[in-house]
Amino acid sequence: MEAAIGEETLMASDQQKSEARVQNISTPAAEELYREHHEHIFRFIWSRVHDAQHAEDLTGEVFTRMVASLPDYSDRSLPFRAWLYRIARNLVIDDYRKKSPESLIVLESADD
Repeated sequence: MEAAIGEETLMASDQQKSEARVQNISTPAAEELYREHHEHIFRFIWSRVHDAQHAEDLTGEVFTRMVASLPDYSDRSLPFRAWLYRIARNLVIDDYRKKSPESLIVLESADD
């Protein structure tokens, strides 16, 4: 039980640190957020696009959007990383939508 309480306290402490950096974002703070969350976001995207280079490009876009949207960020009692996952999820969905119908394989029906 004490270990669980300790983990919750550590997670809350990390969350508070992320939120403090968000409130006073600067280049070093943005770099720290990038280092802290990059690997998690990259793996999330890579597991969906199955292309490391494309996943890296989309991950970079997540952090570009993070910096652009930080002034509008509001704490909703969720981990900061959850917000990044939401951005990443939306980017992956947009990426799927951009793919042209020509790039999809069309199977001919067995009747032909």
